[in-house]
Parts: sequence; C-alpha cells; structure tokens
Amino acid sequence: MKSAYIQFQPELYDIQQNIQKIDGLIDQAKAADLIVLPELASTGYNFKDYDSAKNCAENIHKSAFVEFLISKAKQHNSFLVAGLNELLNDEL
Repeated sequence: MKSAYIQFQPELYDIQQNIQKIDGLIDQAKAADLIVLPELASTGYNFKDYDSAKNCAENIHKSAFVEFLISKAKQHNSFLVAGLNELLNDEL
C-alpha cells in the first residue's frame, strides 16, 4: 500500500477555494492508495468564534466537500482521509 500526506494552508471559511486547491494536490498524489489531508481541510481551523465555525459547517449528507472527496477517490481508485467542520442537526 502506498500512502501520501498532503499539507497545505486552507483558506479560512472558503470551502470552494479549498476544494480547488486540494483538487490538484490529490491529482499529484494519485499513485497513492491512501491520501491523507489536513485537519479541517475544507474550512481551515482558526475560527474567531463559535458562530464563524457554525456558519461554514456542512451536513455531511449535503456536503460539497464530501461529494468532491468521493468523486476524487473514485477517480483515482484510492481512499481519502479528511477532517471537516461537520454540522449535525443544524448544530456543531
């Protein structure tokens, strides 16, 4: 099994920008069976307060970030590990 660990600085609160950054990085690691992304890769993690964190949290069943990860994993026949700011029942 080959593994890859991706490091990058996520744009705070900007899920779409982070998806764009991660897209190319995953493509560079496509030879790996397991690709590990940083903690809170979707949003960054230095939130100024609880409301800021909640405003960019996603329900994993309706998450653009999760859908992107699933698509990339299928594309490269790999497994992806990533943390995200999860919204559950409208609460963090």
